[in-house]
Amino acid sequence: MSYFDSEERQKKLKAILDEWAGTPFRHSCGIKGLGADCLQSVAEIMREVGVSSIPNKFPVYEKDWHLHRGQERILESLFNLGQSEEISFDESLLKNGDIIVFRYGRTYSHAGIYFDNLVHHVQDGAKFRSTTLNEPQIKNLKKKVFRIK
Repeated sequence: MSYFDSEERQKKLKAILDEWAGTPFRHSCGIKGLGADCLQSVAEIMREVGVSSIPNKFPVYEKDWHLHRGQERILESLFNLGQSEEISFDESLLKNGDIIVFRYGRTYSHAGIYFDNLVHHVQDGAKFRSTTLNEPQIKNLKKKVFRIK
């Protein structure tokens, strides 16, 4: 079961994802149209669609923390909430609204939202956009999937 099983919630999520398209990357920010990083954009989108357990603030994190430390900050900050469950990554079982977390460097340090066979995300040097899971930058990365209940 997923928070996004209803057609109404899927339509709302799709509309919000479209509104975020083109938002530039800005570390540690989460403002639609002005700037966001992957963690903040996922959190803001989930709040907009009505997921109530997303925290309003996250601990301060350096832009390159994932290269030098082993602490799983994204996993700790966003997904240890009780309203989400980790599921095995299997592309054929992904559902709209699933959150995919990618391992860059030493930790899982990039996140995006799955919808209609695309990952909606923002990365340093790129705007918030939709890509396939076969995009060269993310294709071979380890992945975890979290589903909002």
